Amino acid sequence: MFNRICLLFTLIFASAYAENKEKEVRFKANFKVLSFNPDIQDLGYLEEKELRFVNINQDIISSDFLYFGKPEIEFVKIITPKPPPSELELSVETRQNAEKKLEQISDQYNKLNLQLRKINESIGNQERQPNSSELLIINEINNSMQLLAEKISKAETELANAHGNYLRNLEKAPKIETNKKKDNLKKENIPPPYEPLAKFTIPVSGGNYILIFNKTPNGVTISPLNDAPGVFPFGSYQFINLTGTTVELRFGSKVIPLNPNGRTVFKPETANGEYLEGEFWTKVDDEFKLGYKF
Repeated sequence: MFNRICLLFTLIFASAYAENKEKEVRFKANFKVLSFNPDIQDLGYLEEKELRFVNINQDIISSDFLYFGKPEIEFVKIITPKPPPSELELSVETRQNAEKKLEQISDQYNKLNLQLRKINESIGNQERQPNSSELLIINEINNSMQLLAEKISKAETELANAHGNYLRNLEKAPKIETNKKKDNLKKENIPPPYEPLAKFTIPVSGGNYILIFNKTPNGVTISPLNDAPGVFPFGSYQFINLTGTTVELRFGSKVIPLNPNGRTVFKPETANGEYLEGEFWTKVDDEFKLGYKF
């Protein structure tokens, strides 16, 4: 009898735990994403420990995503591991550096040579001997050119060695067949590493949202816009204030104040086919100044 009671208690406890655990993750939301900054690449979000990929484009609202999981949608930055450079890649970089070094030294040499020619042409046109100050400059230029000539010779040797090393590594580089590349990709089912980027807490009621991503000095922030049917009806404008100061929306005689991080929906009374004129006024030094007009 004691064993039956224990078994029954265990079953009830396990059922309650499973029910609570299930309730803990039964959050549902539809969302779209948008970025105020350049496109955010290599992005994803976690759902039931599964990594789902998403691209956030600048000023373009994405298609719908359906989330079902924990109360917080965790957006993450996917880390693409970079393999160490091969001997061939290192030799290419070495050769490029040697080419750049030789080009820079040769450029300095050519500039001094041009300067020396101009001085000699000026003296020759006047059919005279160089004076003491000109002789000093000519000697300085000749000495500098001699040093640069030595550096050019050394740089040419370095470039020749680097090119030879590149050719040797090119011959040794393994040839990977295309089919093997595809097979290796198919075997890689392990999710890539990632790091936290931003979070959005879903209200208990769920809902539909446009998640606006904004890069700040302190990281990436998410500003959610309610996108439920009827909240932002056709023919209306939705405004969100991310300026950090108070803004006034002025449409003729109608003035709509908008505090920092505030949002509002405005449906103009203009008839179909007519223009809407509006202005954004920003509060600066205790007075409002015109910021934008459309």
